[in-house]
Amino acid sequence: MTKISIVIPTFNGERNIKKQIATLINDCKKGGIFNFYEIVICDNCSEDNTKKVVKECIKRNHKNKVVKIKYYSSKVNIGYPLNFIQSTKLAESRYILFLCDDNIPEKNFYIDTYSVFKDRKFDELCFFSTNNINNYKRNSSLNNSVELAYVMNRGSILSGVLVRKSKIKYKYIIKDGLYPQNGVFIDYYLEHGLKIFNFKSKINCKTYEKISDKFNDRMNRKEDLAVIDKINTIDIFYKKKRINIINLFVCLYTIYYWSIDIFLTLKKQKKITIANNFFEAIKKYDRKLLMHLAMKYALLKTFISKLKKYV
Repeated sequence: MTKISIVIPTFNGERNIKKQIATLINDCKKGGIFNFYEIVICDNCSEDNTKKVVKECIKRNHKNKVVKIKYYSSKVNIGYPLNFIQSTKLAESRYILFLCDDNIPEKNFYIDTYSVFKDRKFDELCFFSTNNINNYKRNSSLNNSVELAYVMNRGSILSGVLVRKSKIKYKYIIKDGLYPQNGVFIDYYLEHGLKIFNFKSKINCKTYEKISDKFNDRMNRKEDLAVIDKINTIDIFYKKKRINIINLFVCLYTIYYWSIDIFLTLKKQKKITIANNFFEAIKKYDRKLLMHLAMKYALLKTFISKLKKYV
């Protein structure tokens, strides 16, 4: 039985999926690692050549058998939340390490992970280093000490998050939301705590596309870039009394701090209509007073941050 399943939910991931598989195989060959990893690719009815690319990789890997490659494709597009759940259920290892199909680990990442996990057990929610992690950490809370907001924002990118499969629960997933992992990771964190691994080898999560292009990409993030999905997920934990009002406020603040940065970036790119529609869409949250307080605080922090650049 393998110990870690590299789980990759994908849709039209032809461009990067070959490199994902090659990165894992090359590290395993270099480190002499056998039967420790499997890679699980859960394809949400891609319309490109994802299936063909993966099948060719499986064929080439058949002789070496360095890692086990599993591929599953839905017959119809079932949406990201269901594809995410499906991908976790296909994994057969003790741990699941999630990756987006376009976030490629650097060389030696899997060797470093193996060195830590080969003889040890972890129950905590585990985060691995990404090359944009500082941005999430900097904006994670009012005073950089509130872990929940950090977990929410860091977990949103999916890649580099590891959990024990037997401890995953799905009850906080919003059916049509674009952040199903947030419901899983926040619940897991509240139950088991957090562990951070700061490897020298990181997961490359940088994107070079313009913010405006994200509104029409394959994730279909809508006018609010799925901001309200993220807010509604954390709100569920407040309704269920898993977190308190301070936790909720800090999470809202970090979401709006990020959102204001997006709004200003769109303005700078002269995407005025998209920016205005985005700003109106992110205000569609039922707790109006809390929303306005969090947004005003985020605006104040943004102003202070920009002011410091000129002092």
